[in-house]
Amino acid sequence: SIAQGPMTTATPGAANSSFKIGSVYINEIHYHPAETNNAGLGFEFMEIVNNTAADLKLYNTTIGRGWKIEGINMTFGSSDVIPANSMMVLLPDSMASQGAKVRSAFKIAETIPIAYYKGKLSNRSETIAIKEPYAIENPGTTNEKIFYTWHDATLYSDCWPTLKEADGFGYSLQRSDKTTMGYEENAWTAAA
Repeated sequence: SIAQGPMTTATPGAANSSFKIGSVYINEIHYHPAETNNAGLGFEFMEIVNNTAADLKLYNTTIGRGWKIEGINMTFGSSDVIPANSMMVLLPDSMASQGAKVRSAFKIAETIPIAYYKGKLSNRSETIAIKEPYAIENPGTTNEKIFYTWHDATLYSDCWPTLKEADGFGYSLQRSDKTTMGYEENAWTAAA
């Protein structure tokens, strides 16, 4: 297994406990849009959720580094915030000029931020991890090293037998289990 992240409890000498989900989790992944575009979703996207009762700045001002999402090559800037108990929609940067159109067409409230990532979601399988920077060594040098806390991660797959509808048939992966990180197939459902 490639699964990694903090455990809910320490279990020295015993089997690992479940993974601890952090303040932000992955709520939805539309990784393989339908070829026919019959659902109006001919583009990929993700949703991430702030699971706290306070606005969450996705930037560590102490070390001057933003949170990141591995798998889609995204690093947040100093102005990126997810409102309390709300979400952020993530779109590929190829859609940056269409953000207002997407917001209008899918009735995304103005209070929900939209951000853009440089990468692309794989149509097969991919590890996606939300990471918060908490420390830095040798800043500004070639030996710079940043340490991260994991908030959520998944290794989604087009081979998950019960979630085939998300693989190019107009459905997305939607989070059904928010008690642990989203590595397992049973943490997701395929829905419109």
